[in-house]
Amino acid sequence: MTDYIIDHLLEIIAIIAAFVIFFMQLRRKAIDYAILTNSNVVSVSDTVKDKIQILYNGVVVPSLRLIEIRIKNTGNLPIKPEDYIQPLAILNPKARVLSIDLIDNNSIGAYIETENYSQAKFTLSKTT
Repeated sequence: MTDYIIDHLLEIIAIIAAFVIFFMQLRRKAIDYAILTNSNVVSVSDTVKDKIQILYNGVVVPSLRLIEIRIKNTGNLPIKPEDYIQPLAILNPKARVLSIDLIDNNSIGAYIETENYSQAKFTLSKTT
């Protein structure tokens, strides 16, 4: 009796394993992002806020934040420029982008356009 149960249990495990392997091998394209850092560069208390000015490249800014974003292809297929209509843009209407540094552009195969700084957004351009 136990051999009968073990045989059927092994069959069920084999069927489940086949489904798991099938779903793991599905071909899909996906982009994901994660905010790694979102912190104040300079912290000023409310009591002295009116007495201190924060300058960035000679321009007074109300506050200065460092935001680090990771954009990653989480699918198992490469994402080609013909796969999307518009370039990927990151927009924050409450903020203004002062500076952008791209750390690893080989993983996404894109470069950053810099003419959109004044609009509180930046764009990852399509590659050719």
